[in-house]
Amino acid sequence: MRKIFQREEWSDEDLLSPSYFPHDLLELHSRFQPKMREIFQTIKDYGFDVYGDEVHNYIMDKLSHIDDITPLRKPNGDNKRND
Repeated sequence: MRKIFQREEWSDEDLLSPSYFPHDLLELHSRFQPKMREIFQTIKDYGFDVYGDEVHNYIMDKLSHIDDITPLRKPNGDNKRND
């Protein structure tokens, strides 16, 4: 999804209130949600007593690494990494 955001030249601020949603972004999002539910159900099937929010927050925390390595446009228009 971050690659799509880059392609559209969005900034992190743009993600807070997007003016439109590219079709391929909507497709990815619609495929991601069932995967999240599947992961949650698998964990429950193994006997772990967890809530959906716990699993969601854990996965999103791990995925935040993608945000670090796939930066979006900065307000000044610069999209270069600061390594």
